[in-house]
Amino acid sequence: MTDRRVITVAMTTSTAFVLGPRLGTLVAERAPHATLRLRTIAVPTESTFTEHGVDVVLLSEGFAAPHPRERLYDDRCVVVASPRTSPDVSALELLTTEPHIVVDSERRVFPYGVLDEQGVTYRVGQRISDFVLVPYLVARVGGVALLRFRVAAAMRTLLELRIEEFPFPIPGLGIDMVWNPNLGDQHFIAWLRQLLFDAARP
Repeated sequence: MTDRRVITVAMTTSTAFVLGPRLGTLVAERAPHATLRLRTIAVPTESTFTEHGVDVVLLSEGFAAPHPRERLYDDRCVVVASPRTSPDVSALELLTTEPHIVVDSERRVFPYGVLDEQGVTYRVGQRISDFVLVPYLVARVGGVALLRFRVAAAMRTLLELRIEEFPFPIPGLGIDMVWNPNLGDQHFIAWLRQLLFDAARP
């Protein structure tokens, strides 16, 4: 792409943490005159999809959307803990013995409902308003948290972090693309769609 358009992608801060660097690199390579605008959101509303010049919203499969969607990548829930924890302690034992660092939100983080259904007892030690800070605090302070694998893996490139599989079966936590319904440039949509797939490739 050779024009100077602004490419606007809305997503949560944690998704931006995963995709932002690669997305920025690809835009610089393939559209050097364009500007990439990452708009972070918490809970999407109808205006998220149609206002603020947003071309596409990257949305967890757990959130409803009023427009058609397509899977960008699949993800899963993992248990993250300090690397200082004993390697002999299982993921389930970490969840029941270590204080949890959780996102302070009115919307309950999905995997905790699974723990409740399984009768797992746990204690919340800290609440923080941003998902990206959760693994950072776990690594620096200690404790345990439930995160998306892609977020945990990206954070582990910056600091030491123990990652274990979630001990119970749960549905996936995929990220979908939801396009602005007013965006009519099909050539641009196809170009950006491929760019996003390339950025999301592991």
